[in-house]
Amino acid sequence: MKKSLISLISAVTCAVSFAANTPTADTQKGVAESGVPDEFEIDDDNLDQRLNPPDLNPWEDITPFSATTGNEPSFINLKANSIKMNGDNWSALGKDLARNAQFGGIFPILHIGDSHIQADAATGTTRELLQNVFGNAGRGLITPLKMARTNEPRDYRITSSTPWVTSKLMKTPWESPMMFTGVSITPMRNKFDLELGTVSSDKVKENPFCAIRLFYQGELTVDACISDGEKIFYTCEYSDGCAILRFHNSVDSVTLKMSTDGNPYDVHIAGAELLNSTKGILYDTIGNNGAMFMSYNALSDFHRISELCPRLVIISLGANEAFGVISDDAFEDTIDTMVKRVRKSCPDAKILLVTPIECQRRTGSKRRGKKRAGGFVVNSNVLRLRNVINRYGEDNHIPVYDLYEVAGGNGASEKWTSSGLMNQRDRIHLTWAGYELQGRLTYDALVKALLGEKQSK
Repeated sequence: MKKSLISLISAVTCAVSFAANTPTADTQKGVAESGVPDEFEIDDDNLDQRLNPPDLNPWEDITPFSATTGNEPSFINLKANSIKMNGDNWSALGKDLARNAQFGGIFPILHIGDSHIQADAATGTTRELLQNVFGNAGRGLITPLKMARTNEPRDYRITSSTPWVTSKLMKTPWESPMMFTGVSITPMRNKFDLELGTVSSDKVKENPFCAIRLFYQGELTVDACISDGEKIFYTCEYSDGCAILRFHNSVDSVTLKMSTDGNPYDVHIAGAELLNSTKGILYDTIGNNGAMFMSYNALSDFHRISELCPRLVIISLGANEAFGVISDDAFEDTIDTMVKRVRKSCPDAKILLVTPIECQRRTGSKRRGKKRAGGFVVNSNVLRLRNVINRYGEDNHIPVYDLYEVAGGNGASEKWTSSGLMNQRDRIHLTWAGYELQGRLTYDALVKALLGEKQSK
């Protein structure tokens, strides 16, 4: 874990100097036309401080705030908006977060889920709020969802001018080996490219980056990095399916020109992390439409979540199981399998389970070419499976964030819909306003759990 954390922190230490050193076998240099090499020297003292921040007052200069105002809809149960610790203790985790935010460290969080997470509306809100307080270490993990012909968060883009074979988690059979992110893209030529960038708008802040961690399988080489139509300085280190690229200056977008000497169909890319040189929160998400606990349990390389070095793994699943047929015992078994895989992959990470909120299902039959007859009724399976998640957390001393109860409990779906917070067309997904509210509620609950007695103001 510490070795991977060193690689992660080294990747984001961009306050560096140039030095003309001979490249090693696993390090590649990008050289501009001037011939000046861009080998980065890492300040060992600074790196040590990022790994082991001084043990000073962890709360000094940390001023969390409440993202809820008290003016939320009356059916929101703000009194229940906290994490049930179930015997676990996050005090050390909270101190690490505060020390890292003050003294130069990064605090990685990984949030795994379904379509509610894939869109990154709620998690994007939580990420921004946490980073406003504890520092922004970068956009974090981005995956080529749009290239795999599905929806993608609005604050980044991944495009290419070369052809790819693509696969996504819930569309089987997969055309290429599925990666731990639930997406896999495979180049069809020996030379290929990817443009990675952050997108800003009136609702999305600028989020430049100066380092990339590219996650892949097979053998590839990064031959050039291009930004604003020009080659830029970079170094690239390769290690076990991860290429760490560092740039001399921050960029909003970069095109990676890559190649492979072998069969291009043996190269598979899962995604990339975008990082900057700032201390603070790195909030990664892995979300896939239609995903269930068993979907991630089927991934052979799920263990690679360890490369994200999460200190906290949040799991928001269970909604899709509620639309199928599954017993309480079978559902609990899938939770247990995933929790054990997370613990095996990330033994130092804490785990948080999140229950789904009440939603509805259609009544009547679907008729091709015509609107469905009938209306909507509450999907009672959601409550049943929510109770299983709560019981599993209590029995195994795993914290649970009972979003079902916070959202208003039984009958909440009708209230969320009538208030414009839940999508009227499917009554499963939330509107953007609904997801923003969920993100603010989640932020408040996390801050209270992480900071203990130092509650948000």
